[in-house]
Amino acid sequence: MTLRIEAIIDSNTASQSAGITCRESIESHGGLDIPVTTASRDTADQVFLDPNVDVFIVTAPTHVWTADTLAIIVAAFRRNPDLDVLYGPEDVGSGPSSWAPERLRMHDYLGGIVAISGRVGHQLVGIRTDRYPHHRWDLAFRATEVARRIEVATTPLATRVSNGARFANPECVRRGNEVLNDHLTRVRSSAGVHLAGPPTDLGIRPVPTTTPKISLVIPSMASNHPTVGSQLARLGRVLDGLPSGHSDRLLETLVITGSGFPTAIGHHEPCRRLAVKILPLCRDHSMKWRYLDAAASHAAGDVVVVVDDDVVIESPDWLETLCAIALEPRIGAVCATATDITFPVSASPAGPEGPLIVPTSTAPSGCIAMRREIFVRMSGLLDDATGSALPLLLRRRDLACVTTGHARFHRIRELAGVS
Repeated sequence: MTLRIEAIIDSNTASQSAGITCRESIESHGGLDIPVTTASRDTADQVFLDPNVDVFIVTAPTHVWTADTLAIIVAAFRRNPDLDVLYGPEDVGSGPSSWAPERLRMHDYLGGIVAISGRVGHQLVGIRTDRYPHHRWDLAFRATEVARRIEVATTPLATRVSNGARFANPECVRRGNEVLNDHLTRVRSSAGVHLAGPPTDLGIRPVPTTTPKISLVIPSMASNHPTVGSQLARLGRVLDGLPSGHSDRLLETLVITGSGFPTAIGHHEPCRRLAVKILPLCRDHSMKWRYLDAAASHAAGDVVVVVDDDVVIESPDWLETLCAIALEPRIGAVCATATDITFPVSASPAGPEGPLIVPTSTAPSGCIAMRREIFVRMSGLLDDATGSALPLLLRRRDLACVTTGHARFHRIRELAGVS
């Protein structure tokens, strides 16, 4: 299959000399038969117009083609006729960085070359230089939103020769916010933009588009505590770490415990302050997740958030973050992250380099949020020490189980002599 290819140099990101160097590398390694279009401020809205082109190779002048650039791109599009977007790792030896829309929402990590199918390119209506210096980020969003198949090459598609300019003035920040907010609007995401560190690094955290009622469920098993005083002390630390400022109408707190403890817990000061509802079980030695069966019939919130009674949440906006993610239609459950869990760089859930959420096949206990209808359908959470049952059942319903580093917690360890 012969592919008709056009190279597009985004000349908005570097000097004229850089553009010349980039063009020379295309002509040297791509051959003179490949047309090269320069997308300047005045012509960027006129690219992607040729209806006969099968693949557009958009190149930043901060990068130059290598002897393998064209061969890698052609082989990928010949191998997969449905391929719409191809990009590569930024540096040699870094390995491929798997496609993650949440990570793209932190920064444009698609590299100096993005190969776009003609089908997608013809829908893009040019490069929006009014979003400069975030116009390539905008292009990456618009292309991947309509792409049927996105792949990453195993090696870089180009060699970086310049880092390009970085801009931190308020207008550039405003344009970056505009690019990201427009993308979130197009994909109907409830996430909101915030600055994550330097003014040039934009990030997001989710915020609910509505004001949901939340049911906080805390299972407190008598068998885990040597005395009532020990149980109350641990429960008090958990309750003290819960967010304040929510009205009783929008937040209810339920503590599920054994039959011998509800009176003492009900008179505990943190419980009185938060108007905690006590749900006693008739079986004091029920397994932990069986305690949640009781919550399934009593919780009235739109979102049910289960917090272990040895967990202290560290993130200030953890409750809003978990609820916003849980309310996404494709999400079945979202788990907070323990601070002692280490993620690989490519899947780090925190910071501008990592995605907002990470799919998981094992639901870690500690702090889990689910929409109430899903929680009830599952009869709470399962008696499953491995944590694999919940993601499996959700996957069968075409729902995802994810973790997020934007809600973090640590465990109270006073039983081991450490507070």
